Amino acid sequence: MLEAAVSSDLNEKLLGLESVSHKNEDDVWRQCAEWLLRCRVLPADHPALLPDANALILLQALMNGVALCHLLSNLSDGEVDPLTMKDFSPRPQQSQFLCCQNIRLFTHLCCDEFDIASKYLIEPPDLYQAKNFGKVIELLSVLSFCPRAQKTGIPYAPHEYYNNLEEIAASMDEMEIEAKSHYADIDESTKEMIYDTIVHGGKKISQASAAEEEASTPRACCIREIVSTEKNYVDSLKMLLEKYKYPLMRVLSAQEIDEIFKYIEELHTIHRDLLSNLNLATSSTHNFLRLGEVFIRDRDKLLIYGEYCGHLQKAQTLVTEILRNDVEKKTKIEICQSQSENYSKFHLTELLAVPIQRVLKYHLLLEQLWKLTDEDHPEKAELADAFGCMRELAQTINEVKRDLDTLSSIDQIQAR
Repeated sequence: MLEAAVSSDLNEKLLGLESVSHKNEDDVWRQCAEWLLRCRVLPADHPALLPDANALILLQALMNGVALCHLLSNLSDGEVDPLTMKDFSPRPQQSQFLCCQNIRLFTHLCCDEFDIASKYLIEPPDLYQAKNFGKVIELLSVLSFCPRAQKTGIPYAPHEYYNNLEEIAASMDEMEIEAKSHYADIDESTKEMIYDTIVHGGKKISQASAAEEEASTPRACCIREIVSTEKNYVDSLKMLLEKYKYPLMRVLSAQEIDEIFKYIEELHTIHRDLLSNLNLATSSTHNFLRLGEVFIRDRDKLLIYGEYCGHLQKAQTLVTEILRNDVEKKTKIEICQSQSENYSKFHLTELLAVPIQRVLKYHLLLEQLWKLTDEDHPEKAELADAFGCMRELAQTINEVKRDLDTLSSIDQIQAR
């Protein structure tokens, strides 16, 4: 299992999420979680409802926008149903574009259908980037007291609590964070955060790019995300070779190098070419290659991910053993990590897991692009084929992962 790591910039973004010594602030997010339970948005066994839970867990339940859209449907008895709307994505899996699109749909409907004043609305990137969580709690509190929600008869909190919402929200954003230790127990969500930090550049959105995205069509934004995240992914593969593999060849044995970095060279070549073709397919000066065609043509090459997935745990285990047993090699690996520039906050074992997460995102992005493409668009059918190819690939990889998990469980039982 991967070790969890929390970057310093992520800590800064998560200000206001947890404080065991501030009972009032602790009550704020707990009341919100309990209300979401009563609204049938969170199940009774959700981790956010456990006695030892923290606000970070609630944040993770909300940050992809899916639960928020479910909330509006339940509060209106299905009269307002974001789940059936074109812009809703039921499985965004931490894709920045898809998550923000869900959150944006939620805020628009809060305003248009629930008459929530604009001053209470949140910016989609803020929730996705784990900023201003107090503002999110404030919006949900205001939503619970609007006339349409009140018809459900589901109470949120006493009116004196409602009257102090702005003060409480502000105090939440001033709280000291102590969440680092909790990340050690969050495996899949941590992997997603690491993946997003790498392929989305730390989830940072400049004012220029934010303005550009606002002015673009949803389809153009989706295409831009596919290409830009592919570039960042190619850069991360190149970094693994230049900052880790090649320097470590002077210290590790040839067998250790082969075991740890198996398939990385091949993946870098495949995705460097894929990126080049994506740039051609989305260029305004070329029209001989289409985006869907790029993925269809590379389908067979991407089958290598089945092999990579099957080998990944072996590579990670070897790295862990080296770090535990060989001081000289451990020191060299740590030097490589410190010199990996923008990637230095992550361990080698974590970086090796990024390729699997990347390949499992393609079908989601292509599905969304297909949905955003008009029926009479010349690329519509080809995008459907590309989505089908990448979905089959994802299913194959997930089957490999399940088989490996089963074998691991059997090994653990036999070792008892």
